[in-house]
Amino acid sequence: MEQGLINGRWRVDAARRLARAGGGLPAFAAADITDPARAVIAVQIARRAPPRAAAIERLMAAPALASVLGPLDIGTAPGPDGAQAGFVICPAPPGPDLAAELRAWPEPKLIERVLKPLALALDTLRSLGVTHRAIRLDNVFAAADGPAVLGCAWAEPPGLRQTALFEPPGSAVCAPIARGEGRGADDVYALGVLLIVLALGRDPFAAMSEDDILRRKLALGSHAALTDGQRLSPALLELTRGMLAEDPEHRPPPALLRDPIAARARRVATRPPRRAHAPIVLGNVQIWHTGELALACAANPAEAIARLRGGEIDSWLRRALGDSALAVRLDEATALRREDRNAEAGIADALLLMQAVAVLDPLAPMCWRGLLLWPDAIGAMLAAGSHDEALADLLMQEAAGAWAGARPGQGDAVMLRIEGRQHRAILRAGDQALAMRRLAYSLNPLLPCASELVHPHWVATVTELLPALEQRAARAAPPPPPDDRELLGFLAARLDLGADDTARLEASGAAAPAMGLLLLGLLGRAQDRAHLAAMPALAGWLARLAAPQVNQWPNLRRRAQAESMLPDLIRQGRLTGLAKLLDNPDDTARDSAQLPRVRRAVRQIDDEIASLRAGRPARARRAGQLGRNTAAALGVAALAVSVAAALW
Repeated sequence: MEQGLINGRWRVDAARRLARAGGGLPAFAAADITDPARAVIAVQIARRAPPRAAAIERLMAAPALASVLGPLDIGTAPGPDGAQAGFVICPAPPGPDLAAELRAWPEPKLIERVLKPLALALDTLRSLGVTHRAIRLDNVFAAADGPAVLGCAWAEPPGLRQTALFEPPGSAVCAPIARGEGRGADDVYALGVLLIVLALGRDPFAAMSEDDILRRKLALGSHAALTDGQRLSPALLELTRGMLAEDPEHRPPPALLRDPIAARARRVATRPPRRAHAPIVLGNVQIWHTGELALACAANPAEAIARLRGGEIDSWLRRALGDSALAVRLDEATALRREDRNAEAGIADALLLMQAVAVLDPLAPMCWRGLLLWPDAIGAMLAAGSHDEALADLLMQEAAGAWAGARPGQGDAVMLRIEGRQHRAILRAGDQALAMRRLAYSLNPLLPCASELVHPHWVATVTELLPALEQRAARAAPPPPPDDRELLGFLAARLDLGADDTARLEASGAAAPAMGLLLLGLLGRAQDRAHLAAMPALAGWLARLAAPQVNQWPNLRRRAQAESMLPDLIRQGRLTGLAKLLDNPDDTARDSAQLPRVRRAVRQIDDEIASLRAGRPARARRAGQLGRNTAAALGVAALAVSVAAALW
């Protein structure tokens, strides 16, 4: 098999970078060696921005997709710097992206070449349970007279490169990494914005900052903000008004957009947001609507919490806005949190503000300790290593479930609660920093291991991990791994450890010998399961790590036997055999059972020796006295014999 191919099929030419083909991500020329005439590209994956595993799996299993550059494969190949890199293989774009030469499109072409084919693409994605989340000028492509095609959106987290122009306010307020998969209605919104921009031939917000765009959308509504004062046809205005509706439920589904006349005829009764007759000031900004208030609370948490606890927001809702029902819902959702002033580290305040924002604007994202995020973005945020402390608190408090409970009907609260309990159980099991890395790898199946031990290899599976560790061990003795939470978290997630192994993993985290023994067993299982080749360098490294623990064995005979067998086992490079020798629970249990008896016997011997040593002077005195008595007796006997002889 040719070296450097992705899954034995796709050749990546990292020396030929393709400008403007990856929608902002680096894209390179590629080839299908089974079909050289097929036009494909390779879109590079960033190490800390995980690709969308679920979307890739579903789309690769589906038939060929129309009007979207769907993923054909994913894997690793040498990157532009020569090191292993991750790539998503996609069909090549049919032409330049729409930002390359932005011009005004006539309405008939806009409908036939952009709206209809892209509505078909979104309808297909919807049927597969996938969102695109990357519809923007530089990621939609079209040939001179051909239909538009949606670009690659699978090689990074969803919404990561979307600007506030193309994002609904509910996700635009979040950091790009925190936007989550969203829903099909978000893609309909972005497509509506694309139609307006192409009809105008320019970006109406070109001179505005991201914050200014967001504020304008919140103040006027998305459609009015984009079309106010612009010359657009009544038909296009009517069509895009529905596509840019603030409530996602009011936007037309992609299937309906395939028939623009029917989509224009669709009328959804929507009320404009209620405007207060007097504003409330928060963060030095006058606020007239509850949507603006929710965002201002999230942006000014300390002031908002004080206003909530002091009752000022409740009074404004009742008196200035005239919405007593909303005030009651807010009071019911936050009553417990307002009274809980003693929660550790401000957790009560965080929960209070989170639930208040959810009640004030059920379409707003989750607000937590200065973060605005959608819960399904937590995995991507952990992978990026951003806001770990706040996320740890969020997970420990199972806050996503409480947030969902404050906005009924807006999502799957049951699933969020189940996931929240699972995540909390992992965090409570032991070392929190290690548990956070384990969660990062668990929630991102395609995230490569970030341990320095495997750098610069791209290691996304345990099968890839072992050869990388073998190469590192053969090149130079790696340092002990106890503080390498990336390696340990990766192993815990990819091997899906049970309770016993997890307990050993966390208990051994501070001791290199114990970690060496544990790694021997875990990696040995992976080696046998994948039928990997012998790894003598890795075996030698792990044996050296475990040596201090082996040297503490009380059974000298077992220790000597192990030392005599080690060289052969290391040369064989089979980690399981080495683990059975050095980490045999039966032998260890037998030694442990025999150790008290041996210690008692040793104590008895020691006591007897001590007793003998303590009685030595007394025995010497007795022996001296006995000697003198014996000498005297012998002298008397000799005298008696002499006298008797003289008499005779």
